[in-house]
Amino acid sequence: MSDGEFSYAWKWVAFVIAVMLLLTAIGYVLMPVSKMVERKVLVESHQYKEGMADRRATLEASLAEIDSRLARGVDEQTRNDLEAQRSTINVQLNSMRR
Repeated sequence: MSDGEFSYAWKWVAFVIAVMLLLTAIGYVLMPVSKMVERKVLVESHQYKEGMADRRATLEASLAEIDSRLARGVDEQTRNDLEAQRSTINVQLNSMRR
């Protein structure tokens, strides 16, 4: 192999490496966009919406149960626990409504 052919081969190797690095960089730049698209598709999916509706119904049922227990009258410690649970469920329901 002559010096000219050897130099030509190294130019091609350098070119291939440069193209690989460029494509890798483009892939890393586009990765967050891909994640955003996946998230949007998930949130708009029928299964996700049904799952969130089921979760909302479960939280609302839990809230109704807590309210009925509070209405029956309970001791101070139990009242504090139920109030904390009710507050947590309200936060979860409010975050789902956004």
